[in-house]
Amino acid sequence: MNAINKFKNENPQYKVPAGSDAKMYEHTHDTVYNVDDFLIYFYKKNQLISFRIMQEDYNKCDLFLSSVRNIQDPRGWKEINKNVPEAENDEIKKEFVEDFLDKLGYKYKDEGKGTDLFYGWFE
Repeated sequence: MNAINKFKNENPQYKVPAGSDAKMYEHTHDTVYNVDDFLIYFYKKNQLISFRIMQEDYNKCDLFLSSVRNIQDPRGWKEINKNVPEAENDEIKKEFVEDFLDKLGYKYKDEGKGTDLFYGWFE
């Protein structure tokens, strides 16, 4: 979680813009299930990407790439791997990896399980 916040502080263009209806949901934490939900702003396409991190143990966690929407459309969430056309889905995943995930500096493995799980774990 610290790496994500550090990345956003060093690259503020990826923060959810002030005034957006989604700003208050940029990072939420569920203490019951130990789950963190994040939004990241992909400014090049004016899109919000939603993803979830579930902590398995101290060194490992699962990352689920959840959904995407245009920042101007509060009700326009589309679920990754479900409501997004395949070509767009692949493009979103590629950009997420290249523009964000690779820059966090953690090892990860794409396990590709299920419809939502995109990345298996971080160390």
